[in-house]
Amino acid sequence: LGKDALKWAIIGGAIGILLIFIIMYIFYRHFGLIANLSLTIYAVLMMFFLQAIPFVQLTLAGIAGIILSFGMAVDANIVIFERMKDEYKLGKKIPTSVENGFKKGLITILDSNITTLIACLVLYIFGTGTIQSFAITLALGILLSMFTALVLTKVFCKWYLHLNSKNPKKLNFKREATVNEIK
Repeated sequence: LGKDALKWAIIGGAIGILLIFIIMYIFYRHFGLIANLSLTIYAVLMMFFLQAIPFVQLTLAGIAGIILSFGMAVDANIVIFERMKDEYKLGKKIPTSVENGFKKGLITILDSNITTLIACLVLYIFGTGTIQSFAITLALGILLSMFTALVLTKVFCKWYLHLNSKNPKKLNFKREATVNEIK
C-alpha cells in the first residue's frame, strides 16, 4: 500500500504541475512562462536539497509538504502578477507596473510564508516521524519558493522587459480605453 500510494502521489503531483503550467500561461501569457521557468528551477532546487540534506526522509507526508509548498510558490507568482495587472489598470506603464507589482506583493508573500514557517517550526518541535518530515519539506519549500518568486521571477521579468517589446497583450495586461484612445 505504501509504495502504491507514493507512486500515485508522484503521478498526481506531476499532473497537477502540468495543469498549473498551462493555467499560468493562459492567465499571464509571457509572464506565465517566466513563472513556469521559476517554478521549474524551484522544483530542481527542491530535489537537490532533499537529496543533500541527510536527515530528510521522503515519506507520503513529505511529498504532501512538497506539493503544498509548490502551491505556495505558484500563489506567490499569482500575487505578484495580479498586483502588476492592478498597477497597469491604474494607467501606469508596464515597467512601472512590474516594479510596483513586486513591491506591493512582497508584504503579502512574506506575511503568509512567515506564518507558515512558524507553523512548520511548531510541527517539527511537537511532532514525530512523518509530521516532522512534512514540516521539514514544507519549510524548505517555502524558503525556496520565496527565493524563486521574489528574486528569480523578478530578475527574469526585468530581463524580459529589456529584451522584448512592452506589448500589454503579450502579458495579458488590460485597461479600459481612455477618451483619447477611443478618438
